[in-house]
Amino acid sequence: MYKRSAILICIIYLILSGVLFPLAVKRNAELPVYSAYGSCARNMDDSGFYYSDGRETGIRLYDLADDGRIEALYSASEGGGIVSLWKEEDRLYALVSDMIREEDRNLYRSYRIRIFTKALLPLDSSAPLMLHSNEQAVDLMLKDGVFFITAIADDGEKAEVYSVTYDSIISDEVDTEALANGDFIGGKSEGEEPAEEEPVVLDSIYLMQSGEGRFFVDGNYRNGELALRTDADVPEGEFSPDSRLIRALELTDPSFSQCLTLSGKIPVYWFAGSMLILVFLIMLFVAFYNRRRLVYTALLSELVFTAMLIVFYFSYDRAGIKALQNAREDYAKNALSSFRDELGGIDGAVEGYEAGDPYYETDDYRIAQGRLSAFVRRAGISDVFYDVLLVSVPDGKVIMSAGGRNRQQVGEIYGNAAGDLWKTVREGESTADGTLLIGGQEYGATLLSESGARSSAMLFGVYNRAGITADVWQGRVTSLGKFLLIYVIGSLLLFFVIYLQAADLRRFEKALSKVATDGSVQKAENVTGRDLDSMWNSLMEIQKKIEKINYSRYRIYEAYYRFAPKNIETILGKDSITEVSGGEAAKLTGTLALVAGNETAGADERIDHINGLIRFLQEHSENEGILISNNSEMSIMEILFLEDVVRTQNFGIDLVRENLSAKWMIPDITVFLYYGSYTYGVAGTEEQSLSFLLAGEILELTRYAEWLRTLRLGLVITEEIRDREEVTPDLRCIGFIRLESGRKLRLYEVLDACSQRDRQAKMADMEHFTNAMDCFYRQDYYLARTRFSDILKRNPEDEVVRWYLFESERLLDADEEEARDGALRIGSR
Repeated sequence: MYKRSAILICIIYLILSGVLFPLAVKRNAELPVYSAYGSCARNMDDSGFYYSDGRETGIRLYDLADDGRIEALYSASEGGGIVSLWKEEDRLYALVSDMIREEDRNLYRSYRIRIFTKALLPLDSSAPLMLHSNEQAVDLMLKDGVFFITAIADDGEKAEVYSVTYDSIISDEVDTEALANGDFIGGKSEGEEPAEEEPVVLDSIYLMQSGEGRFFVDGNYRNGELALRTDADVPEGEFSPDSRLIRALELTDPSFSQCLTLSGKIPVYWFAGSMLILVFLIMLFVAFYNRRRLVYTALLSELVFTAMLIVFYFSYDRAGIKALQNAREDYAKNALSSFRDELGGIDGAVEGYEAGDPYYETDDYRIAQGRLSAFVRRAGISDVFYDVLLVSVPDGKVIMSAGGRNRQQVGEIYGNAAGDLWKTVREGESTADGTLLIGGQEYGATLLSESGARSSAMLFGVYNRAGITADVWQGRVTSLGKFLLIYVIGSLLLFFVIYLQAADLRRFEKALSKVATDGSVQKAENVTGRDLDSMWNSLMEIQKKIEKINYSRYRIYEAYYRFAPKNIETILGKDSITEVSGGEAAKLTGTLALVAGNETAGADERIDHINGLIRFLQEHSENEGILISNNSEMSIMEILFLEDVVRTQNFGIDLVRENLSAKWMIPDITVFLYYGSYTYGVAGTEEQSLSFLLAGEILELTRYAEWLRTLRLGLVITEEIRDREEVTPDLRCIGFIRLESGRKLRLYEVLDACSQRDRQAKMADMEHFTNAMDCFYRQDYYLARTRFSDILKRNPEDEVVRWYLFESERLLDADEEEARDGALRIGSR
């Protein structure tokens, strides 16, 4: 019974939601509105239009019939809006603002030409096009394979025409199969990342200055002639409003599928909300079906809490939005009122307007227009006002404006809503406020006149509601975040309280079970009943005993691990140190760091040395060094780095550098890094064991490490370490050693481990040292001795050079039959 009822109610809800959905989409669809900032191109047969509403962000393109039908629609979020349209044969070309690029601290506007089929399917897109700085494109034309782009400076003082050939910016390679499938966008297949393109700087072919006291508003280039409209011109020809287009836009009635595109994110929100409500209904029926008192209480409490919070949020949100809107509107009104005072009155500023054309040649017009332009550019004002106009009250024409679209009906510039506001003042109101839709974005409008219908003119301010929308949205996001946080916390607390009321015995049972199984410590809870309180007290006594046992065990393990080698259980493949027994060993490869200390140091200094080294290993745990053992004299420390560690040269550099300044280390240590194979394991019995590291060459390498310390070398690495770890610091090859097995190891001194003075001296003599070594290996010991002697004079502390100097003298006087392979030899000086 409950299941059938639940299914029936969910079906009814889905049907009702499906019926209301088209109405919501239709109501929230953003229909195209005519304004002077839109772009239009006629079809080939002069019937219908291609129209873009002039939005500043995103592309919205319509194919309109004369009766208002939308034949095709294209909408995309990329780009900065369509500037101009041009129809040529079966293709439509749209000049789209792309972005603003900054080069050499100057701002440059970037544009692209996008190509569409007559059905508004995107075909291709040009490379970015760059104009001169501080210019905005206003028109596009294509003739004989050449694009002509008309641009006007931001201050309107000049107009310029640019040209570029079609083939130089558009590849015209169209994937017709992808186009037929509808997955071809902007000249690239869907999902393909666009390649970074270098902008094309256009060539200017025509330049015209506006002249003193004038500024350009609009322009186009046709058949070698540049037509321009200034602030004093009557809109005629191509600059005049198209009455057929205005009527077609007024008759626009999109289909449901087109409304889905024009309604933005409403379908997504509707679907998400519907699914949430559906899930809630299902949960509600599940609760009633299960007949659990706890679930009933929780759902009922949550419903009441949610309803209260929603009512409170919307009342709070509405008040906040209203306050922000009122603040912006009051600012706009106060700013217009202040500007009226600057003009010395609205009617006085437009005296002589009725005289017609001569008024726009007078100094009065230039002064008033200059004040208007300065007012709109003023700091703070420019962020609020989109345009400020002086409009004639009797006929509704613009007398002057910051945008320069003068001598035109205000309704033709900003749509029917602006005309309705003008009519409100004409019918007797002194002020009026309203909303305009320009390029798909809402703008506020406020009107101010001297005495309503008796006034000669009125101030018409178009202010940017994007600021209000941003503030409101930010306020909504902030307040919504707070309310959601309250909702989540309140819901959790509500459920927690309800759960506590019915779950106290269950929690105690779980706690008792855990203590019995794994001895985990449980924290006693505050309960109201004496019976539960007594049981919790008994449980806590048991827990105290378990805690005491665990603490004793922990201290034993802690003391043991102080003497156990690091990671020995991991290396031997065991899960725990308790599983490691005597006789177990593992083959491994890695880097062995032999740290040679000063043999002449006292016992206290050597102990400090070892303590400091261990602290250094703990502080630099990312090196993952394992302290293996040391000899009985504590003069050599062995640190093992496993195969996957390839930063051992950094460890050596840091260790030697810290040794130069640390008080706890013995001076003159040497770190010798060697890569090889080892046997690592444990030898002993169950009662006592020792860890070991075996390799046939360790003892021999240890002797070399102690000898290298006598040469005052900080960090020495083998050639294999250099190649394996890609050592980047400066290196100096100091020769090679020959092991008893006959294998040669070439050695390198890492100069970054030296003091700054030694490093500079050795780097300065690097070329001389290399030449001397070449002579030494060629057995030209006389010349080698001379060159080593010269280096030693410049750097008498370089013990490696001193060794080679003495070795060259020895070999120079040695018997001819003596082996002379040039290897470094311990004990020879």
